[in-house]
Amino acid sequence: LANPVTADFTTMRRTLREAVLNAVARNLRTWRGPIAMFELGRVFHFYGEGQPEEKLMAVGAFAGPASEPHWSGRRDNFDFYDAKGVVEAALADLRLDAVFAAADDPTFVPGRAAAVTASSGGWGGGVRVGVVGEVRAEVLEAFGINGTPVAMFELDLRPLGRAVSRVTPENVYAPYIKYQDSERDLALLVDSAVGAGDVAAVARRNRLVTSATVFDVYEGKGVPDGKKSLAVRIVYQSPKKTLTADDLAKAEGSILRTLEKELGATLRV
Repeated sequence: LANPVTADFTTMRRTLREAVLNAVARNLRTWRGPIAMFELGRVFHFYGEGQPEEKLMAVGAFAGPASEPHWSGRRDNFDFYDAKGVVEAALADLRLDAVFAAADDPTFVPGRAAAVTASSGGWGGGVRVGVVGEVRAEVLEAFGINGTPVAMFELDLRPLGRAVSRVTPENVYAPYIKYQDSERDLALLVDSAVGAGDVAAVARRNRLVTSATVFDVYEGKGVPDGKKSLAVRIVYQSPKKTLTADDLAKAEGSILRTLEKELGATLRV
């Protein structure tokens, strides 16, 4: 900038992550309780020619104990799943589904970072809107944060706004189904690199499936090296009739064939 406000702000910022981590570091020096904060602001990306691209971003951070002191004595620290849950809740308020996929980001711990895609029931594909993860130890050390995990999310509000604009009453509301649902659990064996969300997403594509949730992940004794066991709870329901055992068997068989073809998943016996 030709005329900066202070010597600390001589360039246009390219990210909000630095400002938020600085705020976390200052609070950790004076506060022992939960830290949960966010900032909305503009960032600027210059690609070598023309004008810089201006983006409106939201970045949030969580550090320290996830709750105030309690007689039970348990005070777990904030982690990846807290930040992920906040993003899920925020998108749900906008009538959007948050879909997470493993991602590589130099700020975050490998294996503890996920790209965030926003989608809604009436249109496919989804829109990439941000990332969530736990900050690497070496990044935290650069800000003077030692021994305290920090979880963060970053959302690009422009594509998020486009996703919201595509939400219609048809995406959000559905007629009440008067026929009883049926619940079944599957124990699957998959490669360790396969995402639990990918397995659930394949199951949800079946027209009779109203929900699919991975409720258990296991690696260890009894499971081959390079594999993991996923337990998936699937809820089936038809808007036209009560499903028979034959209907459920056909739907489950179709799901298992698709899982094997696309993800190499097999039924664990």
